Amino acid sequence: YTDTVNTAISKFRNGSLDKVVISLRSTLSFKDSGCPMDPIDWLITVVEAVPDTKRYTIYIEPPRGESAFVCITPERLCRVRGGHIETEAVAGTWKPSEITTNDEADLKRTTEHSTVTKYIREILTRRAHDVHVSGVNLLRLKELVHCKQMLEATVDLSDQQETLSTTDDDEMPLHNGHDVVEWLVRDLHPTPAVGGKPLKDGMTFIRARE
Repeated sequence: YTDTVNTAISKFRNGSLDKVVISLRSTLSFKDSGCPMDPIDWLITVVEAVPDTKRYTIYIEPPRGESAFVCITPERLCRVRGGHIETEAVAGTWKPSEITTNDEADLKRTTEHSTVTKYIREILTRRAHDVHVSGVNLLRLKELVHCKQMLEATVDLSDQQETLSTTDDDEMPLHNGHDVVEWLVRDLHPTPAVGGKPLKDGMTFIRARE
């Protein structure tokens, strides 16, 4: 992990990366190996132990049931109602005791957050109109504080078979809310909040290291 951090810093200094989000892996072994852990029970236990009201849980289990991906996040990727879109930029992280003003650390965090907001806004303006970005608020969780901005936009739903281009140069018409969600999931994720900038270079770095 330390080597990865140092390599990322080197790439920041030479200009090949502006931002990248890396993770620290922890491996836990259970004493009773004959009694496998139920990921649903684990998820319920963690949710009950973290009393933050603004959270979203994700549970994905492959068909064989030999493993599971479990996630708890305070960030909503998107909400779609017809052609109306709501999403949010959540980035920049403090411990509650670290919140100060006008210092170098705060500048770094607000710069990280503005990078994420700008990225999401650019994605939305490619196919949506009336894009509105709220002011910056603090998202206060039990152990961390993040910058947060809400973004809203509108897309015109098509009742014809004409096509609109996406960031992948594919053509996918937007006929209903399901089409809008598919577009947003494909083009918004991962944002620089969990990936990197430039996005392609950041994700290449993450995959090579993790």
